[in-house]
Amino acid sequence: FGAVDVELSGPAEDADNDGANNLLEYLTRTDPKDQSDFWAIQMKVESGQVRLEFERLSNRSFEIQFADTLNTDDEVEWQPLNHPVNQPFFGSENVMESLAVDLENSPGRFYRVRATAP
Repeated sequence: FGAVDVELSGPAEDADNDGANNLLEYLTRTDPKDQSDFWAIQMKVESGQVRLEFERLSNRSFEIQFADTLNTDDEVEWQPLNHPVNQPFFGSENVMESLAVDLENSPGRFYRVRATAP
């Protein structure tokens, strides 16, 4: 943005109206002023499994979390997904991650990715 006092430059703001606040744009190295530049998790259902795919960026930690409900009356209880690929660490290069979760053991779950910087 060039300066911290520029309108819509705060961490919770979304200057390009793409649904990702400026803090998330920083963590995922996307341009907070370009609506077409975004980071995303992909979900595919195949052969009784849901496949989650995302780019694990260098020097960022990513953890997939799940919740069984998004009930707005109660606080949502996000939990880390128990999967070998889902280990938070700060890698040295960008890699595509892909992991499969059996639908039989996890019907109706909601997923998100928590990104952090060192």
